[in-house]
Amino acid sequence: MAIPNLPRRPNKPRLTRRANEFAVSMRPVVKKIQKGGAETYQDIANALNNEGIKSRYGRTWHPSNVRNLVLKIGGLK
Repeated sequence: MAIPNLPRRPNKPRLTRRANEFAVSMRPVVKKIQKGGAETYQDIANALNNEGIKSRYGRTWHPSNVRNLVLKIGGLK
């Protein structure tokens, strides 16, 4: 049985816009945590989890999520 060729991300512009909006909303939170002494992605993830702040998908934070967020924030300047 052949798998049909479907578009990979038909809603990519909408998803990108929402990701950018989330990154913009998280910028001050991340900056505050960094000013508070967090030096690594793990430190930031721990601070976000300790404050009860969920990821964009309502999950806990991991260093990889934080890295992606920081890179997204940096790219939106």
